[in-house]
Amino acid sequence: MGRIICLKTCLLMHYIAFSKEYRRQGLGIWILNKLLDEVADANDYDVVLEVRVNSPAYKFYRRLGFSRVTEILHYEKTLNTDYK
Repeated sequence: MGRIICLKTCLLMHYIAFSKEYRRQGLGIWILNKLLDEVADANDYDVVLEVRVNSPAYKFYRRLGFSRVTEILHYEKTLNTDYK
């Protein structure tokens, strides 16, 4: 499963995910290489993705040659919606 958007000059990868039983079999590498070779390279697209640095996906993308360009800070606060 995944979500990938092709813009005019950019391939924006939101996520690629596999069920646990299909992980660590090379499927992610195969799909990503196909996508990069047949879509991104063929159309001279830049490829953009966001990934948390503390996730296994970060190491996966680094192994495939992706480099860190910028860091996006994400702040989160749980709001109390109980207005009794």
